[in-house]
Amino acid sequence: MRPAAVRHRAEAAQLLREAERRTAPVEPLSMTWPALDLADAYAVQQDSVTRRLATLSPLRTSPPLSRQLSATATPDFFATPWHPSS
Repeated sequence: MRPAAVRHRAEAAQLLREAERRTAPVEPLSMTWPALDLADAYAVQQDSVTRRLATLSPLRTSPPLSRQLSATATPDFFATPWHPSS
């Protein structure tokens, strides 16, 4: 991977986090970094999802419910890729 792409991904993710924190819009990332491609967009999205999941607090449940939830084979949440052409 190109070092510039890694740096641009990190900068783009930071820009989006700041925009969300301030609830302010930003220019499309493709205008700021025209070289970003679809893989970069997914990497920025994954960074956002990873950071959000890291801030979630664990469910507070009773022991029987905890055991039942831990036996579940599927996760309670997951990230789904979205593409405008979908």
